[in-house]
This record gives sequence, C-alpha cells and structure tokens, in this order.
Amino acid sequence: MSIIARRDFMKSGIALAGTAGLSMVEPGQVVGSQANSRIKLGVVGCGGRGAWIAGLFSRHKGYEMHAVADYFPDVAENAGKTLGVDASRRFS
Repeated sequence: MSIIARRDFMKSGIALAGTAGLSMVEPGQVVGSQANSRIKLGVVGCGGRGAWIAGLFSRHKGYEMHAVADYFPDVAENAGKTLGVDASRRFS
C-alpha cells in the first residue's frame, strides 16, 4: 500500500474534479423549500426566564413555537396559550 502525501493529492487534480462537481448545483436546490424555512422550537421550563426567552423567539419570524413543557400544568397551559402552541403539544 502506497502512502500519498496531502500535497501530492492536491496536485493530482483529483480534488479539483470533486469540487467542480459540487459547484454545478443550482442555487434553488441549495436554499431548500419554504416548509423547511422555519425552525420548530420546544420550551422546557416556562416560568419567568423560560417564558421571556420563548417570547423573544416567537417574535422572531424564523422560529415556530412547537411545544411547551413545565412541571406545573397551569404554567404549561398559560405559556402554550400565550405562544400559540396547540393544546396537544403542552406537556407537564
């Protein structure tokens, strides 16, 4: 088995052929679909700090509040209502 040095590999052009194939991807394929454009978040711990942080993310348009969880059921319910989380995704 022969060992090839990194510099020899780069000189050989094999690496250049591999990167040329990657550069032929259309920009529309890289961006992704509209369905994947928002990140779904779940909040565990909806007390003072958790509710504050969740509010920051919900005001940002790149995130969707998907689920909430808290030790106390009434805190999870209130946070879910405030953040617009479906009742089936409110956990305690």
